[in-house]
Amino acid sequence: MKILIDTSVWIDHLRQPVALVIDSLNNHSMIVMHPFIWQELFLSNSKKSEVLCRELSLFPFLNIASSSEIENFLLENPVRGKGLGLIDIHLLHSAWKEKYRLFSHDKKLMKVYKELVSKN
Repeated sequence: MKILIDTSVWIDHLRQPVALVIDSLNNHSMIVMHPFIWQELFLSNSKKSEVLCRELSLFPFLNIASSSEIENFLLENPVRGKGLGLIDIHLLHSAWKEKYRLFSHDKKLMKVYKELVSKN
């Protein structure tokens, strides 16, 4: 199964290696990258994140959903009003649409993701 890894996990991985990330990095075909995550990481001004961004650019990148795709996703799924931001919604949409596993340290995001997966 392919894994979409959230910014929170990558940032933690820069501080202290995360086991799932290390395992996944050994198999490039398992990780997919969302452009918004890559861009968030690129905002950092550290050498570690610069190196990580170069490495992550080798993974397959997902397409960014259109506004209408996000609107339909929001209308069809109970994800509004849960305290999530737009990037979170894009990640949920990508993971849901492609049936990818989402990995985040954001508790709200993971709760909604698990609810979404269990209903589909």
